This record gives sequence, C-alpha cells and structure tokens, in this order.
Amino acid sequence: MSLSNELSSEIAEALLSTTNKSPRERKDLQEIVFRIHSMLRQLDDQAHSSRQKAKTERRAAAGNG
Repeated sequence: MSLSNELSSEIAEALLSTTNKSPRERKDLQEIVFRIHSMLRQLDDQAHSSRQKAKTERRAAAGNG
C-alpha cells in the first residue's frame, strides 16, 4: 500500500469519525479527504519518478545503462 493510501485512510477516519456532523459537513469533509489523497498521490508519483531517474543515472554512470 502506498503512503498516500495509508495517510488518506488515517485522515479520512479522523475527519469522518465524528458522528455529530451534518450531511453538508460530511460532504465537505469527504471533499477535503479526496483532495488530500490526490495531493499525496501526486507526491508519491513524483517521488517514484525521481527514484527511477536516479537509478537510471547511476546505471548509466556505472556503464550498465
């Protein structure tokens, strides 16, 4: 499981666990959770790309590319 999924799950649980929220407040919180998840997902993707690029560059520098 990626970091974005783990954090999103924990954040969603914390935000949505309060039972005294109106339907509108719960909908707003769901939107916040979705935005947080999307942002974390982008960060995961960027980190993965950076790691892959660094790995490729190391292989090329070592002559194994």
